[in-house]
Amino acid sequence: MKRLTQLAGAVPYWPFALTLLLLLAARDSQNLLRPEFYAEDGSAWYADAYRDGFASLALPRDGYFNSIQRLVAVAAQPLPLSWAPLAFNLFAYAAYAGLLLLLISPRLDDAWPQRGARRLFALLLALMPAAHEVFGVLTNVQWVLAPFAFLVLASRPPAGWGGRALDAAVLLASGASGPFCIFLVPFAAWRWWRAGGRPYAWRLLLLLVMALLQLGGMYLTLGERLAPDALGASPAMFLRIVGLIALLAEFGTRAAGVFAYTTLWRLEPLTGIALGLGALLAWALGWRAATPLLRWFMLFAALLLAAALYKPAIDSRPEVMPWLVMVEQPPAGGRYYFYPLIAWWGMLFACAAQTGLTRRLAQGLLCLTCLIAIPLDWPAWHADHYDEFQAQARDFAAAAPGTRFVFPIKPQGVGPLVLVKK
Repeated sequence: MKRLTQLAGAVPYWPFALTLLLLLAARDSQNLLRPEFYAEDGSAWYADAYRDGFASLALPRDGYFNSIQRLVAVAAQPLPLSWAPLAFNLFAYAAYAGLLLLLISPRLDDAWPQRGARRLFALLLALMPAAHEVFGVLTNVQWVLAPFAFLVLASRPPAGWGGRALDAAVLLASGASGPFCIFLVPFAAWRWWRAGGRPYAWRLLLLLVMALLQLGGMYLTLGERLAPDALGASPAMFLRIVGLIALLAEFGTRAAGVFAYTTLWRLEPLTGIALGLGALLAWALGWRAATPLLRWFMLFAALLLAAALYKPAIDSRPEVMPWLVMVEQPPAGGRYYFYPLIAWWGMLFACAAQTGLTRRLAQGLLCLTCLIAIPLDWPAWHADHYDEFQAQARDFAAAAPGTRFVFPIKPQGVGPLVLVKK
């Protein structure tokens, strides 16, 4: 791994950055070549923007504000309906690309001086397995904007006004897309306390304002919490979820999904419990080896996972226990694992820089991710509703006002998008 790190660090910035962007475009090219609305992309953001225009920006959903997703939907209104899914996906791609480009930029040289290791980590995130719910999807872009904002907080302040405006835009976009800014406030306060100066104070102030807005929305609209028995919550089930995250990191969604249907996983809960305990032990070793930056992100990931498990949006049917579904039917709730997976690989990178058995184990686990999880989870083209949607979009453009249309969206069983022509 030392040789790979040296090679990655020796590549000039822009060729490496271009490689990352090409990998992003190739990773799930169906999102770009045959784009479709995904979940709330159509049934909420576009439908509300078409009906209410800018007034839709103030509408909360699931207890918090998604104003960035809604702003993209409003901005897409002048476009033909057939182009809107591509516009949505391009925004999501741009957010992911910005995250990776900042990660490999010199602005993080102080927070993570090992440039080669940082670039290899960015390469791993570009190819990241078990991220199909997050990657290239406007509905879940808040999951990408939050770590983007985390890196902005960790980076050196830019010298010019353009860079400062971009930093402010990222922090505001993250705060306006979901409630994760609440958990970034302690990190922003720590950075201001350690570094001082107006740039860090402004970052903290922006996050505080957005956090207060999201807390207000949650206070006004958040529904009642499910009881623990309705969730299926228990210490054993939590350990099985933690073990599943480790399986996803090392073997990917497809392999973990197959294993989840075996007798060894379903009828022998001790298997998942043992994996969970092993993952927590690895987490503790990683914490010891981690830099302050990684420790903050590990804490951020743990808090976000706890918040997600507090009230996971898995299935609205009252008889369904969300924790049980997450354990036995991966990738259900896969977006909730996004931050723990990033923290897991960050922990392995930290341990790989140690000596002895810890280093060898960490390098072995990283090899499993690269040789098994990434290839198995590389997106394959699948049947879609692209042609049907495009045909209906053309009919919609030519229809008389008052005509009602029902458009298919993905994934199967979600939606549909209902529009009445104006």
